[in-house]
Amino acid sequence: MGGAMKKPGKTQITVTSTPLRVRERPELESTPYLIATAGVLQNRIFYLPPERVLTLGRSEDSFLQLEDEQVSRRHCLLERKGDTVFLRDLNSTNGTQVNGERIVEVALRDGDRLTVGGSQFTFQVPTTVGGAAPGLSLKSHAYFEQRLEEEIDRAGRFQRSCALLMVFEDQSGREGEQREDLLAIVAKVLRPMDIVGLYGKGQLEVLLPESGPEEARRVAENLATGAPVTLRERLSIGFAAFPSDAQRKEVLIERARRAMIRARSREGMGIEQGGEGKVRRLTLPATRIIFKNEKMLQIAELVQRIAPTGISVLIQGETGVGKEIIAQAIHHNSPRNKEPLISLNCAALPEGLLESELFGHERGAFTGAESAKPGMFEAAHRGTIFLDEVGEMSGRTQVKLLRVLQTHKVMRVGSTQERTADVRVIAATNRNLERAIESGDFREDLFYRLNAITLNIPPLRDRREEIPHLVGVFLEEFAAVYGKRMLELSGDVLELMLQYDWPGNIRELRNCIERAVVLTEGSTILREHLPTKIFQYHQEQRTKVRRKEGGEALTYFSNDAAAEGGLAGNLKQAMDDYERDLIVQALERCSDNQTKAAELLKIPRRTLVSKIRKYGLS
Repeated sequence: MGGAMKKPGKTQITVTSTPLRVRERPELESTPYLIATAGVLQNRIFYLPPERVLTLGRSEDSFLQLEDEQVSRRHCLLERKGDTVFLRDLNSTNGTQVNGERIVEVALRDGDRLTVGGSQFTFQVPTTVGGAAPGLSLKSHAYFEQRLEEEIDRAGRFQRSCALLMVFEDQSGREGEQREDLLAIVAKVLRPMDIVGLYGKGQLEVLLPESGPEEARRVAENLATGAPVTLRERLSIGFAAFPSDAQRKEVLIERARRAMIRARSREGMGIEQGGEGKVRRLTLPATRIIFKNEKMLQIAELVQRIAPTGISVLIQGETGVGKEIIAQAIHHNSPRNKEPLISLNCAALPEGLLESELFGHERGAFTGAESAKPGMFEAAHRGTIFLDEVGEMSGRTQVKLLRVLQTHKVMRVGSTQERTADVRVIAATNRNLERAIESGDFREDLFYRLNAITLNIPPLRDRREEIPHLVGVFLEEFAAVYGKRMLELSGDVLELMLQYDWPGNIRELRNCIERAVVLTEGSTILREHLPTKIFQYHQEQRTKVRRKEGGEALTYFSNDAAAEGGLAGNLKQAMDDYERDLIVQALERCSDNQTKAAELLKIPRRTLVSKIRKYGLS
């Protein structure tokens, strides 16, 4: 939005809005900067010139003036010396914090979060990667997920957008060949504020703040056309945007990944979006739905009976059990299947933005409404709308939704004109709405409008017989995605999966299989390819049994295994499990510091490193 005002005798700092394109300002590509994430300067970027001292405070002669009563006149300063930026508190009244801790002076690191009064900033350091243009550093998946969640929260609160790219390079059959550096090629088309993470082998994830579907597609096309021909034919790119394609972090990742999978199925390089804006025509092959559990078979039969009707449906169940898949099945088997199915997560958006997404708005209805926009009910005319987490709606939005269901007419925010909306509504929630009615959080009349038919989806732990079939489907899917021959599970891995409670349900199982496919180098998925939390769960269960039995010896083998003479093997497995759990606990207690963990375990560090490799504890 414009630069800071110059003051006589003072050095001007560069202030710019987030959408700045780095190619327009090449001198800034290697300059560290602050992103204001909260406070009076929110959503601005501040570049830090070299060999300068920059003061922050309420004083008018501050390089960065913060008009905030919590901020002292001279609150703190930033000093850049070479490649290092130092932050020093100037004896301020309320102190300066970095990552939640009050500091006196500290050298800032990439990703540090600064708090000055009511303002918050994130410190970023562009770096040169693989000989590419400066402005990019590769992040871990955990760090990337955290930043993605923060960006979605910020975009939701300020009615902005962001996008996620999944970039996959097929490396099969090219072992030993000299290959182009995918990261270096990606770096050439991104801005300094864009974030790149390593999702898996040959796969990068890219966060594009302040970017919608059009910008994401443009970046994807620039990446594809800018890659060498030898790489281009092995490249698959999927993308999804907030809020048009998804409103939650997990769903956004999943839809971008699915789009990448669709692109992968094309001949050569492909680019796909995780849903064309809000309107996504979905097909649902019956072979992809696994029903083995008796309750699920009953639900499948009920779905077939209610799908041809226009009756409203309420789907209840824990997060990740497949509520949206059931909604897709109802739509796909209904007369409305040639019209759009539109999905919206009601918990992901603030009240004002949720109303705008559902009902649309007129130009000038609120700040930032530069043009009229139809809502989801209008876009889904003669089709189906799926309202996930409907129990999180505010009372005001519930009233408006109830009126739409009663009259089949919708009124945009800021309008007095009603528009017809012939829409079938399928709602879902993981809350007990009857209790919400008792507490006054949910309207009883809306509840009875939504639950003409109620489907209760059991969690995966209550239908474990479906796990082997789901695993088979996911193995086939991800083997194709990552260019691997068909994989299989070792017997003990499947046993661990069958015993695990899967609190994240099918979504967690799917992510677990994808991780295992990425990590395995052979044809069989082994114990070390599973997430650590599965072993932690088994350790907790063993601890509970030990306490229940008063500390007596535990049985680590089944009767069948003992009958077959498997005692020695099971004893070794139990000892390995115990050793692995101890190492995990020591690493967690020592914040992954291997030297301290080795001292805690009273073993040499090289022994610990060897065991970390043995158990696949990356």
